[in-house]
Parts: sequence; structure tokens; C-alpha cells
Amino acid sequence: MEPWPKVGWYWIMANPFACCRAAALFALSLGLTFAAVSATPAPLFAEDSALDMEMDVDFAAICRNPTTGKCEDLPATIYYADDDGARVRIDVELRTRGRWRRATSNCAIPAFFVYFDPLQIQGTVFENQTMLPFTTHCQHYNKRYHRYALLEYLAHRYYNLLTDASLKVRLTQTTFRDTGASLQYQRYGFFTEHFQSVAARIGAEFFEQDRLDPRDADAVELVRLSVFQYMIGNLDWSVPGAHNIALFRRENGTVVAIPYDFDYSGLVNAEYAEPPDFLHLRSVRNRKYRGFCWPGFDWNGIFAEFLAIRPAVIRLLDDLPGLDRGRHRDTTWFLNRFYKTIESPEQRQKQIIDDCRRLPPATPD
Repeated sequence: MEPWPKVGWYWIMANPFACCRAAALFALSLGLTFAAVSATPAPLFAEDSALDMEMDVDFAAICRNPTTGKCEDLPATIYYADDDGARVRIDVELRTRGRWRRATSNCAIPAFFVYFDPLQIQGTVFENQTMLPFTTHCQHYNKRYHRYALLEYLAHRYYNLLTDASLKVRLTQTTFRDTGASLQYQRYGFFTEHFQSVAARIGAEFFEQDRLDPRDADAVELVRLSVFQYMIGNLDWSVPGAHNIALFRRENGTVVAIPYDFDYSGLVNAEYAEPPDFLHLRSVRNRKYRGFCWPGFDWNGIFAEFLAIRPAVIRLLDDLPGLDRGRHRDTTWFLNRFYKTIESPEQRQKQIIDDCRRLPPATPD
């Protein structure tokens, strides 16, 4: 997954809605770079229930390669019912994201960014948003892809249990009306919080770079992240390579690393997911700890955090709508294997603590 678009006035000029509304947006932002960086709580992420919505869009017209500069964003319309039951209409623009999912042969419905008109969304559930990533089912008729979106959403919710320095998500149940193909169907998906919104919420600055010295981050936060990735069986990430990791810097200079993009994890168990060749693992269901060694680290404290959230982990799975009984049973088994490991002093020593990686050479100043 490529980095999400940067923000600022140059972003506003490229925004599909900006050219005719830049002055209004400036007034609304009140000195902020743009609305998404507001620390005001976002109504969209204040609820845990699935947002029922509709989307009218001609998916056949969506541009599959927006990086060429020849693409135009695809107009679409979202509808949902407000608290009073009134039907709210919001015009949006869609832009594809993700390398694998953009390929037509892989996904009939790619993941995409949803761009909002800041004037239209005042007083709506999308207030304070400007752009949001949206993930949904990818394939129309393959039920497995329907489950993948649900389980990737669940992975985000699990990390939310551990730390506020995580991406908030909102589940959706969307009735898609594909106007080009005269199709209508209902699928689950989820919106993911914008990086700039996270930055405002945790009091840090989002930044982009290709490499990160792990010593620049807090060891406890990095080990928590690494054990979480082990928990969900995810190998498609790297802190030193800043791969599927968003970076934030606190005022004291400490870097916060926040993971995203979990569709290659064992928890999701997508049919297209494969472990990296150099790890010599048969499947993404085979866990491998990829965190670093930290001499003198309090491992018991981290394991206690994961054990404390176990009831909530199971409750979130039990409450997840749209998951069939077989996948629920399989996911429960997969999570219980993780907890069996960390409940055993011998197993967690062998599988996690002793299997940590040496820190890479320090990055020169």
C-alpha cells in the first residue's frame, strides 16, 4: 500500500472540490492546515456500530492507475440516515489506492480514498473529514473477500484495545448501486482514520521517510506493536523500512510507529497472502516474531497487557456481524493459539523473547 496523500495548501489545490471552495475551506479551518487536522472528535469514529449507507457509483469508470497523472477522480454519491431518520446525501470523489488491489484482475472493487466536500459534510457523520481511506470486498461473488474486509477491520479494533496511538476505524454496511453495470448488492467495509487526524489526536506530527532507526522510538511501544503483529500473524511490515507503518513525532522527538494494512495477516488469512520467501514459512498462519531485542526489557508487563484484553478480544469477535460460523470458529482457534503461547512462560520465551531480532546498526546523525 502506497503512502496516503500529503496535506497542505498544495493538497487543497489538487482536491476535486477545492478550486471553487478554497476560500470557504480557509474560513472553516480557522488557521488549521485543513479540516482533517482538527482535534475535534470525529462523529464517524465515535460509534462502534456499523454505519448503514448507500453508494451510487459507476465502478467500470474508475481509473486504475492514479499515479500516471492522467486519471480523473470518480464521482460518487453516499447516502445515510441521520439520527432523526432523515436521508442525507453527500457527493464525493473516489481515487483508487493500493498496488495489488488496483489491478483489475485482482479486484473488481479496489480499495480507494474518499474525498469529501467540506461544505457538504457540516453537521453530518463525516464532519471534520476531508479524505478517508475506504476498504471493502474486492470481489463481487467470492464470499471469502467479504470476510477479509471484516477481519482486517477486526485487526484494527484489536490494536485500538492496546493503545490510543492507533488508527480508528468505522465498520460500514453499504448498499452499492453500480450504475454502469446495473448491479445492486450489500457488503461490509470500513473507513480508516486519516493520518493527520491521528496526529492531532495524539499530539504528534505525521511525517514520511523510508527508513527509521528503532532507537528513535519508545522500546515499549515498539515491542507492543511487534507482539500485536505476532498476535495477528502479520509479516507484511517493517519498522526500519517504514513499510505499512505510519510515523509520528512527538514534541520530545520520540517517534511513534502505527501499523496499518493487515490483509496479509494470518488473522485475515486471504487466499492471495503469502509469507516472505526469506522466512521459509509455509503459510501466513505460521507466526514468526519480527520484533527487536531490547536488553533488560520488561516482557512480563507487555504480556500482561495482552492477557488483560483477552475478554475484549473474544467479545469483539463474537460481536462482529457478517462472519459465518466456520470462520468465527477458525479465528477463535487462531487467537487462542496466540494466547496459549503467551500464557506459557516456556513458550513465550522460546517463540518470542529468544526469537527477537538484533537491532540494526545505528543510523548516522
